[in-house]
Amino acid sequence: ARSAIDGIRTSMGTTFGPKSALGLRARLAGLRWSMAAQRFDEVAGDAPDVIEGLRALGVSAKPQLAQALILQGVALSRSPGASRSAETALEEALKLRTELLWPGSWELAEARVRLAEAIRVRDRARSDALIEAALGSLQQELGEAHALTRLAASLRD
Repeated sequence: ARSAIDGIRTSMGTTFGPKSALGLRARLAGLRWSMAAQRFDEVAGDAPDVIEGLRALGVSAKPQLAQALILQGVALSRSPGASRSAETALEEALKLRTELLWPGSWELAEARVRLAEAIRVRDRARSDALIEAALGSLQQELGEAHALTRLAASLRD
């Protein structure tokens, strides 16, 4: 899959470029791949440029911007000393998804869980509230066995 993503980025060449909507979506896919491989430093390093590009695209790129912010926030939350930066990215992602999605969306629930995880030590009450708001949607839309649902349940305990 990684070679396919790299192939798409290479073939875009000068026709689309890395700052085009297609180029940024391909770079976002690369971030998701790096996150899945747990290469958090790579995601944290590459995400700001992708986020900047998505911001420049405007309203149509808000769903992808929220994805990129979540990836950045999770990656930063895995780095010592970057918890406030992680929280900032995750807060913005939650705000965007709240504006864009319906209350029961699993993607909105994902933003809640990721922020809850990041603030758990500093603000347990808010973290608990975010988990409670997310868990029902995750159980309904993704099921009990999904990794995100299990993460939310583990934070609740």
